Amino acid sequence: MADYAVCVAKRMDRIGAPVGLIIRERNCPFPYGNPGPIDPLAVETALDNLPKLDYLLMDLEPWGENGDEMVRRNVEEIYRLVREHPNPRISSAAIGNYNDWPGMTDEASIWPSKRNRTEDTSFNSDAWDRDAFYKTFLNVAMPVAYPYEAYSRHSDTAIQGENITPNDRAAIFWAPLERVSVAARNLLPGNLLIPWVSNFVDANAPPAFYNAPPPSEADIRALVQHIRLRGAHSFIVWTSDNGRTSHPDINYGEFRAIAIDAWAELDEFFDSSENHEFLNLETDKKSGMQWSAVRAGSEIKILVSNLHQSRAMAAPLPPTDGLPSHTPMVEPGEHAVFTYTLDPAVRDFENDGDIDANDFVVFISALRGNSRETSNSVGGRGIDPRDIDASGQVDLMDVIAIANAIREGKFSPDSGRKTTRGGSTPRNNRSRGRSRGVASVDTK
Repeated sequence: MADYAVCVAKRMDRIGAPVGLIIRERNCPFPYGNPGPIDPLAVETALDNLPKLDYLLMDLEPWGENGDEMVRRNVEEIYRLVREHPNPRISSAAIGNYNDWPGMTDEASIWPSKRNRTEDTSFNSDAWDRDAFYKTFLNVAMPVAYPYEAYSRHSDTAIQGENITPNDRAAIFWAPLERVSVAARNLLPGNLLIPWVSNFVDANAPPAFYNAPPPSEADIRALVQHIRLRGAHSFIVWTSDNGRTSHPDINYGEFRAIAIDAWAELDEFFDSSENHEFLNLETDKKSGMQWSAVRAGSEIKILVSNLHQSRAMAAPLPPTDGLPSHTPMVEPGEHAVFTYTLDPAVRDFENDGDIDANDFVVFISALRGNSRETSNSVGGRGIDPRDIDASGQVDLMDVIAIANAIREGKFSPDSGRKTTRGGSTPRNNRSRGRSRGVASVDTK
């Protein structure tokens, strides 16, 4: 390892910044795939010289002869070197690898025969259980959220049957988000979610077969924000600083700037609360509409992307006092952000269309005999509606929050509170970033 790299790492350590390391085919313990100059001792040298290591991220793909076997062999050895290192500031590093993430199926794959990740045969490799592999050796989920031109096949009935996207633009947007969402739904407590992102990956095939259009800047921005609104902790950009790109309008450097800016646009919202509730981790392939939403304290931010070519649509929302049954309509081809302010403790737990004392009874009854750990969470960060403070557990603090709402009369029969399942009208409308293709509406 170069002396300057160690000096930079020590400087980062002194100022409290994280230190990370990227490993590829040429500098892993067992180099493979004809990578050129090799350095099989790079990992050991780095571990012994760095003052600390927060992230060890790998871009190991099953290239070349026995590529799948070489990926497994290297990941297992790197895992051993890190976890057995005597320096606890090294051995506790978060470890992840390209395209390894928790989840038994990958609906984003265009070929139905390759969607079972417990018998993964990507790159024509021997079948292996990538879900179990991730859970054994890794704790950073790194799904590949690239907009592949090949995803146009998701709108092809000959391959997909009736489960198709309405158009190719919707396909190239849905597939990366679906893959991230599967990883989010299956993320283990304490694990991180850091997807790989890029601007566009064309296919080396006739355009009659693979022809999804390169995403627009508005679609790129929206996809990055959906990823964050579904629990991603960060993202890793597959780009270089030069102008090479397969996207006709946005080179790598421009994409990197767009992605960073789109992510940062949500900083103030996420920073407003320590805990967050994720309202949706599902996707809707057939409609072409995707929506993501997060609650931070009493504020909910919802992003709706309508990739249908001709139909305006509204996203259905969970039954909560202060939320309409659906968002306002979003025009075809548009992205829109909606913000609502509400009391998160006042919810229709009975799901009967109104807010009353029975909802508290249903909430308490639901606690009996059930695990207090929230289900279907993003790495332990709950999306369970009973987890009022979004702490990752349904506990006494959640009971207290609802009890306070009852004491304030918010669940009383004469409170007049409904779940507003008929919809609501935004009080304040303001458009922001329309040049970026995203409309924003605040509902207070």
